[in-house]
Amino acid sequence: MVNKLPYLFNRPVVQVGWIPLILFAFALILRIWEMDSHPIQLDEPFSLYHSSASILDIFKMLPNENNPPLHFLILHFWIELFGIEPFPTRLLSAIFSSFAVVYTYFFGKEFLNHRTGIAAAFILCLSNLNIVFAHEVRVYSLFTLLAIATAYYYFKMLFGPGKTYKYPFILSSLLLIYSHFFGLILLAGLFLIPFSSKSFFFTHLKSRMQSFFWIGVFYLPYSIILLNRFFATSEGNWVPKPNMSHLSWGIGLFTHFGRFTFIVELILFVYVLYFILQRGEAVKKGYSILLLFSFCYFSMFFASSFMPMFIERYLVYLSPFFYLSLFYALFRILNFNRIMGNTIAVFFLVVMGSQLRVSYPNSRQPNEAAKYISQLQSPRSATILIPKWWELNIAYHYDIEVFKQYGNSTNALNKDHIYPIYGGADLERLNNQNLDQILFVDGGSQFCDPDSTAYQWCHQRFTKDSLVAQLEGYKLILFYEALSKKANE
Repeated sequence: MVNKLPYLFNRPVVQVGWIPLILFAFALILRIWEMDSHPIQLDEPFSLYHSSASILDIFKMLPNENNPPLHFLILHFWIELFGIEPFPTRLLSAIFSSFAVVYTYFFGKEFLNHRTGIAAAFILCLSNLNIVFAHEVRVYSLFTLLAIATAYYYFKMLFGPGKTYKYPFILSSLLLIYSHFFGLILLAGLFLIPFSSKSFFFTHLKSRMQSFFWIGVFYLPYSIILLNRFFATSEGNWVPKPNMSHLSWGIGLFTHFGRFTFIVELILFVYVLYFILQRGEAVKKGYSILLLFSFCYFSMFFASSFMPMFIERYLVYLSPFFYLSLFYALFRILNFNRIMGNTIAVFFLVVMGSQLRVSYPNSRQPNEAAKYISQLQSPRSATILIPKWWELNIAYHYDIEVFKQYGNSTNALNKDHIYPIYGGADLERLNNQNLDQILFVDGGSQFCDPDSTAYQWCHQRFTKDSLVAQLEGYKLILFYEALSKKANE
């Protein structure tokens, strides 16, 4: 019987040199499809705003920023070349995400086997989690790329000529931790991998130790900011603490399997048992990938008990390692029956493809809110925006020139009688203004003004109010017929 299913995995239809190009093109097409179908929103305006600033201003804001400078700097020069519109700015993330697919393929091909590289890369192409963050002007696609690239060069150093890949590893590691603080977790995992095997521990030990030493030296200038941000965020953040069910939920993020996620968990568990019973360098390489993923995954979960971080955006960088672990485990367990192994691999790809979502799950509509603000403006009206942290979302869609006024965007909005606030105490400036109406734009006032002091301030000054619009993420209420005018009548 001719075994046709394994053909994709065992013998590439085209020469190996074309496969990375095909994977990159396929991933990029999926990521740019409907890329600009949703507005710039949430944290994207924050990235664009600070990246549009001068290099000096970018470095000035870092002590109070939870992200290192690399993505801001890259995006700064990208904006200089291609502008600040949604498609070109998001294209950068899509390119990073597509290169991560290519690195995943090379990692699997060179350290595990060819069909693991093919399968893991294709499933990464189809990952909704990765497509979502490829549609965002944020650091997470770059972070994912640098994570798999750093691991790739480390494994090249560990299992190949150590000195040759020492410098690429140092460079990629520095780029990794200067893109996101959680890159330190991955580096810790890479450092610990050789301790899992006596045969690995002494392999290129000198090159490995020198590499981590120089990484520490070049990261030392930023360590003070790292410690400051650590203590600042350890006091609490908006991320909820996970419970034990989130361990399975996290695996489900990578697989699209929902309630059937336990099948994937079973495969990985059986592979752990298989490793215990088997020996050999190939098995140890595959187990090292699973060990790296597990170390990072469980470290983030247990660390979340005092500093919550177990959410989609912080887990996405682990997806290449998860897919490599999954397919290598599958192919090793079913090595006695390659047809069955490849059939199950194709099944995984079909399931992922059937639930593919190329459109972004739009959770807010700042563009629509900005339209209402413009339409309802008049010389004797004002707009109140609460919470204040949405001002960049609104400014981007209200007037891009206002948005570009770095360090002065709030004053520019105030000149147009738009006031971003945190509560009623911020409205004292309006006490002496004779206003006919106020548009109250509520983007989640309960988080910054639980006593509704801003709403009460408006209610006490106007006799009537009406709901203008209930948008995704925003509730717009118009207050009109001021009490002062009513009294004069």
